[in-house]
Amino acid sequence: GEHSILLQGGTDARYVPTGHIVYGRGEELFAVRFDLASLSLQGTPVAVFDDVYLSGVNGSVHAELSAAGDLAYVPATDMAQDWELVWVELSGRVTPLELADARFLGPEISPDGNRFAGMKLAANDKIWSFDFRRETASRLTSTPGNDYGVVWSPDAKSIVYGNDRGGGLDLYLIPADGSAPAQKIVEGQGSNFASDWSPDGSVVLISRLKDDGDLDIWAVAMDGSYETRPYLETSYSESFPQFSPDGKWVAYVSDVAGEPAIYVRPFAGAGPAVRASADAFLEAPRWSPDGRTLYYAADDAIYAVAIDTTNGLEIGDPEVVMALDPRWFGSFSLHPDGTKFLVNRADPEVTRQHEIRLEFDWRRRLQGL
Repeated sequence: GEHSILLQGGTDARYVPTGHIVYGRGEELFAVRFDLASLSLQGTPVAVFDDVYLSGVNGSVHAELSAAGDLAYVPATDMAQDWELVWVELSGRVTPLELADARFLGPEISPDGNRFAGMKLAANDKIWSFDFRRETASRLTSTPGNDYGVVWSPDAKSIVYGNDRGGGLDLYLIPADGSAPAQKIVEGQGSNFASDWSPDGSVVLISRLKDDGDLDIWAVAMDGSYETRPYLETSYSESFPQFSPDGKWVAYVSDVAGEPAIYVRPFAGAGPAVRASADAFLEAPRWSPDGRTLYYAADDAIYAVAIDTTNGLEIGDPEVVMALDPRWFGSFSLHPDGTKFLVNRADPEVTRQHEIRLEFDWRRRLQGL
C-alpha cells in the first residue's frame, strides 16, 4: 500500500518487457532500467526518441509499443501555433493581442481593466496574469496539482480559483499581485467552480458539482469565515451565476425547462426566475457595465438581451450582436468599458494530427541501457 516517487518531471510512464520504464518529457521519450524485484530504478534516464506528441493538458504521450517491439506514435506538433487571444469588439472588429505565448484558457479581465488572469496550459495547469500596460505575463499560483478558473474581487486586489489536488476541486484565495501564498477557503463536497464575486465584496457565488452529479449554486461568505450556504439548490442543474453590476440580480444557467438556458432572478428576497435566452447556452452570461444588457453565446452567434429593472424585472427578446466565429473558444470576458470581449482563437486545422508513424523493432534502441 505504500508509494514512492521514481522520477521527477516525467509523464505517462509505462513498463516495457525489455526491463525499462519509458516515459515522456517535452517532445522526447526517455527510458531507464527498472528492477521489478526491488521496484527501483537502475541507472540514469536516457532520451531514446524525439518528435513525439505529448499533451500539455494532461501529460499523455501519444505513443504505444507493441508486443513485438514496434513503436506507433503521433509526431509532435506545436499546439500553440495559431492559438491567440483576440479582442472582439461589439462592432465585430477583431484585433489580436500580441503575446509570446497565448495558451491562456478562460482569461478573465480584472475589474479595473488593467490585467487579465487565466489558466495557462501545461503538465500542471497554473494561473498566470498579464498586464496590458506593461505587456508582461507572470505566474501567480504555485499550488500542487492543476489550477482552474479565475474570479476577481471587485477591487481587483484578490483572486479566487480552483485546484484539483484534493481529488475534486477546492477553492483558494490569493492576492492578485502574488504577494502572499494562496489560502484554501472551500474544501470538499465535490467540485467547486468559482463563478462571480458580488460588487460589494461580501459573497462569491460558486457552482458546486456533487459526486452524485447534482449541480447547484452556493454562496461563500467573504468575511473571513468562508462559510458556504446553498443559494439555489433544486432537483435541476444550476450553474454559472453572474451578478448584475448593482448586485441586486443574478443571471445563471438552468435546465429547469429541459434544456440549458439562461435565467435572471433577484439575488436577495423573493421573486420569480425569468428566462432570458432563446437557445441553449455555450458560455456563462455577461452583464454590460450599466446592467441594461445581458450577453451570451449560443449556437453560432453572440446574443444581447435588454434588461429593465426600473419596475421589477422586464427582459427583452434576444438579438444577434455578431456571428460566432468557429475559431473562437473558451469563455468570453467582457471588458469593463463594455465595448469588447477577450476570447481565445485557434485554427482547428493547425492543431489537428494528420498521421500516425511506425518504427519497426524500436526496442533495439533500449539495448545496452
